Amino acid sequence: SALLKYQNKIYSLSTIPNTNLVSLGVVDHGIIVKEGRILLLVYALTAIILSIVSMSAIIVLAQQITKPLTNLSAVTQKVAAGNLDIKANLEGTVETKTLASNFNNLIAQVRELIYTQQTFAEEQRHEKEKLEKAIYTLLDEVSDATDGDLTVRANLDSMELSTVADLFNAIITNL
Repeated sequence: SALLKYQNKIYSLSTIPNTNLVSLGVVDHGIIVKEGRILLLVYALTAIILSIVSMSAIIVLAQQITKPLTNLSAVTQKVAAGNLDIKANLEGTVETKTLASNFNNLIAQVRELIYTQQTFAEEQRHEKEKLEKAIYTLLDEVSDATDGDLTVRANLDSMELSTVADLFNAIITNL
């Protein structure tokens, strides 16, 4: 097979297998150039369309992946600001749902710890007030001893101060 270009035409010569015949084809060079340009335009448009479609798909997928993480980030900022009554939505991929679930469990544990601390602090405050009251009662009972009255006795009703009251009574008795 042979190709020849002559007077703006392209000639193609080739033998037909198993015969003594030769085929001859002639095409105008301008037609080939025109068809080549059309093909190049089709390829360029196809590439542009595929680029636009793939970029759109990437943007949509990226938003679907990042939206749950953005929402979770917003929830964590609210928690950091002190709002422990908020919960993260379980949305997105399996990983982001797991992350949100673990975050919700963490917040529940923090709430429980804070409640426990508040309860303990309230009990401590109550015990302190009770002890202060017992001390003031003891001081009121034994204040006459500072004026020389050795007949006063401290009340042994207070569990917290019974040892102190007993010791005071022993000292007054010995005096």
